Amino acid sequence: MEKQPIGSCAMALLAALLMSSPGCSSRNLQEEAGPPAPPLQRTVRIAVDFAGSGTAPFGDRREWLDALIAVFEDMEVCACVVGEDEEAAAGDADMAVSITIQELPPASPSIDPQGAFLDFLAWSAVPPVQLWIPDVHVDPGIAAFVKVATLPAAEELERGGGRLECPAIKSSILERHPFLSWTTLGSVLLPPFIFREPDRVHLGTSIARSVRRAVAEEAAGMIRSARLKAEFLSDLNVYPGLHGGLVLSYRPAPLLKYLDLKVQGGGTWSLPVLARKPRIPIPGDAAAQGGSPQEEPLDELLAGLTGDDLILRIEALDRDGRRLRYTVPLPALEKGRMAREAP
Repeated sequence: MEKQPIGSCAMALLAALLMSSPGCSSRNLQEEAGPPAPPLQRTVRIAVDFAGSGTAPFGDRREWLDALIAVFEDMEVCACVVGEDEEAAAGDADMAVSITIQELPPASPSIDPQGAFLDFLAWSAVPPVQLWIPDVHVDPGIAAFVKVATLPAAEELERGGGRLECPAIKSSILERHPFLSWTTLGSVLLPPFIFREPDRVHLGTSIARSVRRAVAEEAAGMIRSARLKAEFLSDLNVYPGLHGGLVLSYRPAPLLKYLDLKVQGGGTWSLPVLARKPRIPIPGDAAAQGGSPQEEPLDELLAGLTGDDLILRIEALDRDGRRLRYTVPLPALEKGRMAREAP
């Protein structure tokens, strides 16, 4: 039998370990077990601020907003999400989310055992592959303070939120230090995981995208799992009724007086009003006690409407004059009825 070179065997072993390793991404976040909470039936407006000196760690305000919006959309946290600078859309928001980023003293880096093992194999057998292997957990040293409130702003109702810290990020030597540096040169002579301490200036750009996404995912999970302490409507749903028409189902809170419904759409964030049905009274028993499921046919409201980008806007008013708004995406419509899928 022909003997295989030691380098080839080591490379094959390294490739197999890399293929089977779940932790070779630049992040080290574990998904929570169990099904996620249902999306909030609201248009959420996101604002970002920076505490202390106002400096923007790991990206400027626009980059943080883009990361938050992308994650909220990917995780389907809410019906719609917009940034604070999108004036036309922000005016239609049902909920305001304010996230303040604060820098903290970072914890000491820690070696990742699996990454260090792969690091050592690559360093001893197939250099310079070790330069790109994530082998050390680094603490970004930032926290986010999340505050959430319903809109309109004149009648804000405080709800879920709190403080969260960015988890440690799994990093390679090239993410901790510039390519042209004495430390990177030293990682050719010694395994890179020995050089745990990062260059904080370099780290601020090399892992910025991972940090923004990690914080955005933590904030999205917090907001999605939270629920208003004083919701006017719950169990909101739009589903097909008889003869292809749509029905709005909901569970009203006690003393809810009436609903205003309108349909908006048109493919732009100006969201022109296409149809309106104001002052729908809540039945007496449901208005007095709350908790009884109600249904409202939408045939009249949706009559003649066509499109796949329509949303139902709901404004709920109670007997004290307080208002809360909700947003429910509508399925594709053809002349007021659900569009049939192509065979």
